[in-house]
Amino acid sequence: MRLLEQLEIPFGRPAELRHADHVRLGRQRSEVWAVMLTGRWLTLAEIEEATGAPQASASARLRDLRRPKYGGHTVARRKRQAGGAQWEYRLTVRVEP
Repeated sequence: MRLLEQLEIPFGRPAELRHADHVRLGRQRSEVWAVMLTGRWLTLAEIEEATGAPQASASARLRDLRRPKYGGHTVARRKRQAGGAQWEYRLTVRVEP
């Protein structure tokens, strides 16, 4: 099968499920945004507790906020304790010049 034919093969979820995913992810992004606007350093567990979004999803939404499509904001990270394994994150909102 040629590559072009492979690219034309539909894959993934049906349209109605993709729409539901789009709505769910948008809601998660809005909730993570609202929590991060506090300017506090928060762990993924704390974001999960505040938003109900699983930690993996919260991490993905933080990555979204870094993308130009969603504002190109700065999401800093640091270890909560020296030598520890737990990371915490803080949002710095990008202001248009």
